[in-house]
Amino acid sequence: MELVIRGLVPLSYNSRDKEKKSEYREQIRSAFQRKYKGRVPTFPANEELYARVYFFTSSGVNVDCDNISKPIWDAVNALVYVDDRKIVMRTAAVIDVNIHPFSIIDTSSIESEVAADLMQGLIETEVKCLYIECNKFKESMIKIGGGNV
Repeated sequence: MELVIRGLVPLSYNSRDKEKKSEYREQIRSAFQRKYKGRVPTFPANEELYARVYFFTSSGVNVDCDNISKPIWDAVNALVYVDDRKIVMRTAAVIDVNIHPFSIIDTSSIESEVAADLMQGLIETEVKCLYIECNKFKESMIKIGGGNV
């Protein structure tokens, strides 16, 4: 399950503004509802999941990547899965496209509609593009060590 939301800056988990949190939660849930036309697939309750959130920006890194994924996964709790405790592996990144070229992104393994939306978001004048992915966890995803540098 993949989704791109363009023009949305992630809200930090540490935000204390309840109104902003509620609005952000609704924006995330609505984006999933729109993509799946009101029929968001739900993972089985016993399924272990992985979750990825990448925020691409051209405004410099001004949000802590440690804090961007939790509000998203909390927002889709009971929509995409029964309980976010089933997310056993998370990845989050904030990527400044002025420093890291988006041309290195391999979109061949994601839905073509999502890939097109992501690439469109990355060429906008002011890049603010949130990529969200959640799916079945596989043991082969566990990698320790940085590999060849």
